[in-house]
Amino acid sequence: MTRRAAMCAAVLVAAAARCGAAETAVVKAGAVHTVKGDVLAPGMILIVDGRIAEVGKEIPEPEGAAVYKAEVAVPGFIDAASVIGVAPPRDEESCETTPRVRAADAFDAAAPDVAAARMQGITLARIGPGNRNVFGGMCALVTTYGATARDSIVRDEAALKASLDPEAVRGNRSWDLTPPRSPFFRRPTTRMALVQMFTETLERAKEARAGLRPATLDLEAIGRVPAGELPLHVYTRTAFDLRALLDASARAGVAPVIEGGIEVHRELGGIKARGLAVILTPEAFGAVGALSGAQVRASLPALLADSEVPFALATAGFGLEPLDLGALAVRHGLAPDRALRALTLAPARILGIDGERGSITAGAVADIVLLSGAPFAAGTRVVQVIGNGKLVFPKGGGR
Repeated sequence: MTRRAAMCAAVLVAAAARCGAAETAVVKAGAVHTVKGDVLAPGMILIVDGRIAEVGKEIPEPEGAAVYKAEVAVPGFIDAASVIGVAPPRDEESCETTPRVRAADAFDAAAPDVAAARMQGITLARIGPGNRNVFGGMCALVTTYGATARDSIVRDEAALKASLDPEAVRGNRSWDLTPPRSPFFRRPTTRMALVQMFTETLERAKEARAGLRPATLDLEAIGRVPAGELPLHVYTRTAFDLRALLDASARAGVAPVIEGGIEVHRELGGIKARGLAVILTPEAFGAVGALSGAQVRASLPALLADSEVPFALATAGFGLEPLDLGALAVRHGLAPDRALRALTLAPARILGIDGERGSITAGAVADIVLLSGAPFAAGTRVVQVIGNGKLVFPKGGGR
């Protein structure tokens, strides 16, 4: 345990001692995957008032503490690109640039897909708009175990979502090129115009921020990105999208997070040189069908790991469970510990919350998943999920 972690543990335990009503729990597992440190086999986790107070092989059990037992304990999975709790349609297509639209305002904590995510071990998700707008709106960070939307929202403006995907040129048309779904036919309608609009909008936002042009509410929102106040997540799939993003973001002086990324292997040099992170969605490495003609590599997660490019695995609403995504990546060359990191600590770092979540360390929020066996082994399933120190799946389950 590091000195800082030991101090956090001491503070939490001292607080528990001062307050007899403090909620305490102990997790006992055949193996505790801390992710930030070693695997403890066997291992124990002491939880005090929703925080991890201590992690070790042997920890004294406080009297009256809830006790949870499992074969394996891992941090709660973090879905860095999710659509849970936000009913479709997820794009405001009346305009191609809608940066002030907020996913947090549409989040339904009681939606069935939120409960399903919780059962799969997902304790935190970044939700956001779809990919049909150049600048689609604000993403939010939500837990899957809050009783209400207010209880669930960790951060209501976690990142600005943009898209350089061909879907953004469809406007309010259907994919089969039938007539528009509304009388209003918006732009852009070509890939050239899409890239131009993305680049010019970033530049105008910088100028508005500097007082060189009149500021609008939309430009003020986008201007928070080059000012370093707000992360930018950009959905791309093809190498063309990526080249356009690398060029435009370099000119604007921003470091976007790449989302999607089917062909990131074709622009790996530029991505690594810029120090960019990637959120791989299932189509990027063959877990689901991909864009026709795109070069899909099932070994993409392993390639990114070997290249030391920060990346996370995300579900993106395709219905695949985190354990399935990790198992697929492991089958194609990714080390199991790296696969677990890509579902926990890596997305936490990309989202800027690794001090609070993504690992089993003293002081972190007690989001913990208990498994029936080794992560990504055949037959391993989620047995219990602890969110903020309390059992959230199965609700009312035993100890």
